[in-house]
Amino acid sequence: MADVLVRGDMAELFDTGTNILPEMTHQGAIIVLDLPTKVYGQAGILAQSAFTYVWQLACEQRDVKANPRPVFWFCDEFQELICNYTPEFLATARSARVASVLVSQNKPNYMAAMGGESGGIALMHSSVTQGRKYSTLTVTPKLISGRAT
Repeated sequence: MADVLVRGDMAELFDTGTNILPEMTHQGAIIVLDLPTKVYGQAGILAQSAFTYVWQLACEQRDVKANPRPVFWFCDEFQELICNYTPEFLATARSARVASVLVSQNKPNYMAAMGGESGGIALMHSSVTQGRKYSTLTVTPKLISGRAT
């Protein structure tokens, strides 16, 4: 499956030098992975998933007392990048000073990506912060278009 990373555009990304490290976000860098699945298919998903996983580990391993700058993870079409580690990361992201903005078209996408209703519900519970200082807003196409009821 990973052989798609050693051909074409992906070979150039993975088989050449790099000037991007996940830890750069700890100093304020914003890293954009512009690998749409409609263009790069499975290779784009694998590349983004691999980088995301390494970035998550780097965020969890940093010393937030020595480096307290908050970082963020913004992911559109999130259901395409969900992996088994995602719920665990989301459960501890706040203590690593990571804000997550994870966007999908609908809840069934989450459910399907996590292997059914129970996995999808567990993922949503681990990614929702509740309390006085925090709130969650479910954004729907109606809300975006101004036709919210």
